[in-house]
Amino acid sequence: MIEVLVSLIVIGVGMLGLSGLQIASMKGTNNAHSRNVASMLIMGLGDKMRANPTGADGGFYDNDVNCTKNETQCRTNTFCSPEKIARLDVQEIMCGIYKSGKREGGVQNLIPGGVLSITCPDGCNVGNAEHTVSISWSGNAVHQDQSGDDLEYSVESIIIP
Repeated sequence: MIEVLVSLIVIGVGMLGLSGLQIASMKGTNNAHSRNVASMLIMGLGDKMRANPTGADGGFYDNDVNCTKNETQCRTNTFCSPEKIARLDVQEIMCGIYKSGKREGGVQNLIPGGVLSITCPDGCNVGNAEHTVSISWSGNAVHQDQSGDDLEYSVESIIIP
């Protein structure tokens, strides 16, 4: 009888260890997913900036975006200035695309606590300026040795349109 109880205790401790490993694995997977999505969104913004070099050289790609207001859609027969195109591009990356009365995609919807930041060390309104684009978010600590419950993560890239 005692042998059975001891074996149950050993099995129980092993199962607790496996559940802790599973939780750490899930946290790591979530953080890796957020990093992957952030990288793809930054690459998408870089492509949009290269497609609108006049807007990029004018310094119109900044992170001053309002997700509650819909920017003018520059599609079909609607003409938009490079500034309007830049504003729409940043809004789509930060807030997502407005479809069927709601926003889909974007930093705010795909990454928990995601924030887009666009800066230029030498000013954004000069030709071929280096745009430092970063996306940061809060994530869970993966290992017990990491301090705090939430950690700040970020992905950063330099884009020259």
